[in-house]
Amino acid sequence: MNRNVIVMSLCAAGISFGAHATETAPVAMEKQAAVHQENYVPGMGEIMGSTQMRHAKLWFAGKSGNWDLASYELDEIREGMDDAVK
Repeated sequence: MNRNVIVMSLCAAGISFGAHATETAPVAMEKQAAVHQENYVPGMGEIMGSTQMRHAKLWFAGKSGNWDLASYELDEIREGMDDAVK
């Protein structure tokens, strides 16, 4: 009987802790993401990898005649090149 009371108490405490962690975790993650975004500087390899992917998307957009997507990808490539210069 005493063992059941202990197990039930631990389960209740775990559920209570889990509910509290669920409430506070998104707030903490948002704060961490904001700090990370402010301090993040992409490296040249990341910029070039992204540019390569955008070139492929640009080619497929042009082949399928999706000029809105092609224009968007071209703008993103230009932004990437500006970032690489910086």
